[in-house]
Amino acid sequence: MRISYWACTILFTWIFNFAPAQSIRQADVIVYGATAGGVMAAIAASREGASVLLVEPGQHLGGMLTGGLSHTDYGDRAVIGGLALEFYRRVAKAYKKPLFFWRGPEPHLGEQILGDWLRESKVTVLFGQRVKAVQKQGTQIQQLMTVAGKVLAGKVFIDATYEGDLLARAGVSYAIGREGIAQYGESWAGRQPIYPDSHNFHYPVSPFGNGKKGALLPLVHAKLLVGVGEADGGIQAYCFRLLMTSDPANRVPITRPVGYDSTRYELLRRYLKVRKPTRLGETGVIGPMVNLPNGKAEINSGGPISTNLYDGSNWLYPEADYPRRDSIWADHLHYTHGLLYFLGHDLSVPESIRQEAAQWGLCKDEFADTGHWPHQLYVRVARRMVGEYVLTQHDLQRDTLKYDGIGMRAYNTVVGRLNRTYQWI
Repeated sequence: MRISYWACTILFTWIFNFAPAQSIRQADVIVYGATAGGVMAAIAASREGASVLLVEPGQHLGGMLTGGLSHTDYGDRAVIGGLALEFYRRVAKAYKKPLFFWRGPEPHLGEQILGDWLRESKVTVLFGQRVKAVQKQGTQIQQLMTVAGKVLAGKVFIDATYEGDLLARAGVSYAIGREGIAQYGESWAGRQPIYPDSHNFHYPVSPFGNGKKGALLPLVHAKLLVGVGEADGGIQAYCFRLLMTSDPANRVPITRPVGYDSTRYELLRRYLKVRKPTRLGETGVIGPMVNLPNGKAEINSGGPISTNLYDGSNWLYPEADYPRRDSIWADHLHYTHGLLYFLGHDLSVPESIRQEAAQWGLCKDEFADTGHWPHQLYVRVARRMVGEYVLTQHDLQRDTLKYDGIGMRAYNTVVGRLNRTYQWI
C-alpha cells in the first residue's frame, strides 16, 4: 500500500499536535548525541537544576572517547579544567594512578565512568533514537520526533552529535567541506600544496590498473584537484581508531573478512614493493605501540595507505540519509578489516611483516557487541554550524585577546585547521 505525501503530512501533524500527552517525553534540556561533549553538557545542565534527557542515536556513551580514541589528545594540561578535569580524575582513581598517568581509560572503563556519572547526575538516557524531524515555534525548537516514533519536548535543545543532524533539521545555517582563502581571508584555507610528510607517498606509485590509460585503482579518489587555496568541499578522511593487543590471552586474531578482495589493496601492494619495509611500523599502515593500560595499543592513521579511507566516499556522509550513512560506515569497517588481513596474509607482504602483524589482534575484552571492532566511526568533521561568530585563523594567530571566554584550548593549530571549530556567543 502506498501512502500519499499529503496523508503522511497530515499524520505527522496529528502526531505532533494531537497525540496523547503520555506519549510525549518532556525535560528542561534535551541533549541529542551522547558523545563526550553531549555527556558533559547533560551533566552540566543537571548540576544547574534542570531535568535532562540525553538522546543517543546509537547504543553507547562517549562517542570517540569510548569508541577507539582512548589515548586522548591534549597540549598544555594547565588549561584542562571543569568537567574534563573531573573525568581525568575519575580515570586516575579507577586505575589508582597519579592524575594524567594515563591519557585516558580503556573503552569499557570509560563508558562505565560516564554511565555512573550520568546516574549520579540523574540524567535519563535514551538509546537508539535517531532524529527524524523537529517542530518549531518561530526559531525555537519545541519538540523533536525520532525515527522510532518518540516525541520529545523541551525548553532547550543541544546538538552534540558529530554530524549536526538536529541543527540541520532545525534550519540552522551550517557549512560542509573545505572553504577557500576568499571565504574568510585565511592564508591556510583551501586546498594546500602536497607537503612531504608521513601521510604522503615516499616513492612514486602508479594509480592506474593498466598503464596510464587504464582505470584508476581502488582507494584512489577520482576527483580532480582544485587550485591551491581554492575551496573543494573536501572532508577530512574518516577511520576506525582501533584497539589492538599482542597479549595472547586477550587477542582476537584477524580472520579473513566475508567478501574479502585483495585487489582493493593493489595500491598498497605496489607501494610496499617499492618502499621495501622490513618492519610493520615502516609500512605506514599501522605501528602498534602500547599506550593504554593492560597492554593495549590504540591505532591511529599513519601513512599514505592506512586506517584512513582516502577514496572520498566519506564526502557524501554529512548530508546522506541514514541508510546511505550506514552503508558508508559498513564499508569503512570492511576496508579496515581487509587491510589488517592483507598485512598478515598477503604473500606480497614481506614475511617478517606478516609474522609481526599476526602477533596483533583485536581486544577480547572490548567492544563485545560489535565483534570487538570500535562501535564508533571517527567522523572527524561533518556539518559545522555557522553562528553569530566564526572562529577563523585570525583568532588563533592575531586577534587572540577576546572580551568574553567560553572555554580554553591548547593544541596545535594545524589540527584546528583540519577540524575547523565554530564558536558562537
